[in-house]
Order: sequence, then structure tokens, then C-alpha cells
Amino acid sequence: MKGYSLLEVLIASFVLSGLIMAAFSVFGEGMRLSAKVEHQMVATRLAEKIMEEIRSRKNSEILSKDNVSFSGPFADYLYSIEIGNYPGPFGIQNVERVTILVMGPVNRNLASPSIQTGAVQLTALLSRQPYP
Repeated sequence: MKGYSLLEVLIASFVLSGLIMAAFSVFGEGMRLSAKVEHQMVATRLAEKIMEEIRSRKNSEILSKDNVSFSGPFADYLYSIEIGNYPGPFGIQNVERVTILVMGPVNRNLASPSIQTGAVQLTALLSRQPYP
């Protein structure tokens, strides 16, 4: 007798469908990770841009901000700025710790976003002493 039995065809189709489902799940996970990395890259660039703006204001007052939206093509990203005093080494005065948190569209609705969800946190110490 030539050909395959119905049982052999059913088993082969189940094995093949399992392999196809596994391939699609790997593809879906790759797409999700790719989107997360893209959001992190954009958030990192936006955080660096804000930090450069703050650094360019040599002796001006920096205000803390909470959940402010960007404008233009990045309107779905939010950022927060936290300013705190930092005791400078060797008695140096006027050192501020500036922390910027940028949240992308993936994680903006979370109560406490973290680095794992695509949020980017950037912290720097800035001296507000006038230069001699």
C-alpha cells in the first residue's frame, strides 16, 4: 500500500502547526523588543537634550517639573525634572543633583516607571558657582 495514512497526516500537520506557532511567537517577541529599544533611544536623546538645556543656563534657576509633555513629533513622551541639593566635596557650595526621567508612550500610564519598562533616567551633578 502506497501513501500516508490519515493518522500520519494528522500528526505531521500538528507538528508543522506547532513549529509555525513557535516561529510566529519568536517573531512577535522580536518586534516588541525592537519597539522598546526604539522608544528607549528616543527617550535617551530627549533626556540628553533637556540636560544640555539645563547645563547651558549657567547660574539661572532651574525649576522641578513633573509629567510635562514634549511638543511636536514627541508629544506622546513625558518628562519630569527633579532638582535637589548635593553636598559638594571639600566644602564646595551650590552643587545640585539634577535627575531627568523621560517616559515613552509604552510606559507613561504606570504609577512608577522603571528602566525595564522603557523609561530613561539621567542624573548629573551641576555646580552653580560663578566662574572666577
